[in-house]
Amino acid sequence: MNTVVNNTFSIKPIVAAVSVALTAASAFAAPTPNQLPGGGTVTQVSLGSTGTTFGTVGAPIVNLGNVATNNGIGIDGKVVITWGGTGAPADATNPLGFNIGASGKLQFGAISANSAVLNIDASGNASQIFGSLESTSAPFPNCVACGFAPAMFIANGNGIVLGAGGRIAAPSGVGLIGANMNNATAKNDFVGNNSTAAMYIDVTTGQSTVTINGAINGSLTVNTPAQYVLLAGGDIVNTGNIFGNYTYALAGLRATATTATVNGVAGTTVNRLFNVGNGSLVAGFDIGTFPGDFEVSNAASTFINTGSISSYEMHLFGANGVRSGTAGDTNPLVGLFSDYWIN
Repeated sequence: MNTVVNNTFSIKPIVAAVSVALTAASAFAAPTPNQLPGGGTVTQVSLGSTGTTFGTVGAPIVNLGNVATNNGIGIDGKVVITWGGTGAPADATNPLGFNIGASGKLQFGAISANSAVLNIDASGNASQIFGSLESTSAPFPNCVACGFAPAMFIANGNGIVLGAGGRIAAPSGVGLIGANMNNATAKNDFVGNNSTAAMYIDVTTGQSTVTINGAINGSLTVNTPAQYVLLAGGDIVNTGNIFGNYTYALAGLRATATTATVNGVAGTTVNRLFNVGNGSLVAGFDIGTFPGDFEVSNAASTFINTGSISSYEMHLFGANGVRSGTAGDTNPLVGLFSDYWIN
């Protein structure tokens, strides 16, 4: 492992292949060049939220296209959008699910501060991002009132792949969750329909692979960090470039189960992993049975880095270990960590 007190970041070539990166996505065709997410439904919003520029709970989000008038989604507060799955609306333009083709670009903006969007891919296929996914504070034609950059999350129990040419730009933070969050507890926790003012990433499973072959940072045009980068699931493989103030990689771990009041229902079992409101881990750094601990969800899961990660602070965990570089390769430029503090 190379650890350097240096918070700079640069794109570097990948000189070694990682066999583990052959995830569930390899069973599906890559998205077409202009493809964008299809068959979306607004399924949950926070108290007082007006929802999205497409409407509030129950509103369809369909026929996104790569034109200036409708390639962006504006949100207000905390919002959950489910793409595909049972009851998904028909979409004449894009296949169901959360995918972005190599020439595609999707923007999220917000009309209120501290907003966040959870995109749940319920299509049954892996989510594949080969183009650009951007959170922006600049207004765009589909949201002229937008002035804030929301945090962005994607959850998919069938895996998530950021392709080699893919870019995610999220100044307020980004989370890629290789788990099924298509359930009432997880949705209600995210938007704050619980006994506290906090909003949570509540993950009960963590079995699918998250693969980063592209780049994650805070801007598509300027080299700035995302506030945080949260990666959770089964195997987590980075062959690309990650630049965040805080980076959390949790391979094969979830928060130990506890109970709480959620949406008025006392005694609801929750696995609260991450606080969306302040961008920090809820689960601590111990494996145990107490609230705030981690528990193992997949003992065979590994975090592997053959790309580069630059952060002020990193927390990297693998139930089956953490590896920097490719097994048997002695090249010191494969698998770089650049940080101020790491554990």
